[in-house]
Amino acid sequence: GIFSRMLANTFRRMVCRYQGRRIMLGLDNAGKTQILNKLSGHWDQVTRPTVGFNVGSVMFGTSDHDCMEIWDVGGDERQR
Repeated sequence: GIFSRMLANTFRRMVCRYQGRRIMLGLDNAGKTQILNKLSGHWDQVTRPTVGFNVGSVMFGTSDHDCMEIWDVGGDERQR
């Protein structure tokens, strides 16, 4: 649930050496949140329209300490 995700994200932030931050922009209903969920390892999470933004950490490379932070900004016209 939500608590386990928060705990995992807190642990990931303690372990990761961030290589940078990326922002994902696009039109509404383009699949930005779904891509972020898949990259973050949240395969079964139900997606809803993003109000504001979502932030996810993605591990990459051969080291568990290499991470990238991805910001998913909602595609609603008011937010653009």
